[in-house]
Amino acid sequence: MKCNKKYIQTIFLSLWLFVLVIVIIVSTGCSINNDYNVYLTQEERDYIASLKQPIVAAPCPDYPPIDFKDSTGTYTGLTHDYLKEISDKTKIPFVIEDIPSWADVLHAARNRNVDMVLSIQNVPERHSYLFFTKPYVRIPNAIVVRKSNTKNLSVKDLKGLHVTAVRGYAVVD
Repeated sequence: MKCNKKYIQTIFLSLWLFVLVIVIIVSTGCSINNDYNVYLTQEERDYIASLKQPIVAAPCPDYPPIDFKDSTGTYTGLTHDYLKEISDKTKIPFVIEDIPSWADVLHAARNRNVDMVLSIQNVPERHSYLFFTKPYVRIPNAIVVRKSNTKNLSVKDLKGLHVTAVRGYAVVD
């Protein structure tokens, strides 16, 4: 079989990439048998031990794919996946508080009936009763109109129009 230059370059590149991946895996300490633990300082472990447990979390009701209930009524979605990972890695137990509306979630947070609110946007009006982490996902807001409207709208263009939004959502606040 005659080997051409392109074939040899492809083989060499593939081997080089394979070696690079192995070096990265070894140098970052990753392994196939990762036990999913995280390193916590003594101060962090003491803080976690001081918390009332389980921690009560309130998701945003009916916000797929971020927060929603599946066909069996179990909360699921991106935020639930993150919360499960955090719980698995830190051994912190969380329970989900089933609150029917977003306005009720915010009310529960204001009254300290829940320990944390999931999938919430950081807006100044909420700073008096909540602390915020860095966002783990960014979802842009959009104005949705009928297909017949071809004009690009801004928030200012909505003045005088009939607008629907969820009470308590950041775009309303």
